[in-house]
Amino acid sequence: MITAGSEWVQAVTTGSIPYINSYTNQPLCGMVRWNPNLSHLEVYDGTTWHMKTDNAVVDLSEDAKRILEWARLQKIQQEKIDQLMEKHPGLKDLHQRFEVMLRLVQDDKNPQ
Repeated sequence: MITAGSEWVQAVTTGSIPYINSYTNQPLCGMVRWNPNLSHLEVYDGTTWHMKTDNAVVDLSEDAKRILEWARLQKIQQEKIDQLMEKHPGLKDLHQRFEVMLRLVQDDKNPQ
């Protein structure tokens, strides 16, 4: 059984053995596949497919999780700002002016 190690990873099976190799269509040592007939994960050792009977956990690195969490929070914050700007046109105008000033300052720091 493959289980997801966090909310950022999904463990999904399609019921078919995946496409293996675009050049020879032969498995390479270390390849992993899902065998839907046996409902098991298999690992190729260069000669034979071996059934992996213990659980496999697939997950992202802690750094990747932190980045995704930061992006999620940024998205939520931006959605709230967008809602406020729709309610308050003056805030939208100030936001646009801020964006212009930010670009001008950034252009000053990075002359071409």
